[in-house]
Amino acid sequence: MVGVTKVAITNSIPDALSIASIASANNEPILITDKDAIPTSVGAYLASTTGSAITSSDVIGGTGVISDAVESKFPSPTRHWGNTEYFFYIFLFKKIGPPPIPTALPIKPT
Repeated sequence: MVGVTKVAITNSIPDALSIASIASANNEPILITDKDAIPTSVGAYLASTTGSAITSSDVIGGTGVISDAVESKFPSPTRHWGNTEYFFYIFLFKKIGPPPIPTALPIKPT
């Protein structure tokens, strides 16, 4: 991805979906990791971007899903989590902002 300055890290599909529209709007790839270890593919991606413009990371989920040890391996991580998915989404939208809404949808004549 060209122009990536931030990555989102998660280890579950619900957490990945919760950040997907925001990450996409910000050209932010979502990296899937394990709770206690970074998968080889994620490590290879981070190694390939060494020296690039990636300056920060959004860690999506609490320490029950991504350990502090894994979080510390990402550039300038900020953890986002909630006690339930509902409260997490509210927190996420207040902290990062709601997903972008298109201003116009293309309409094809019939």
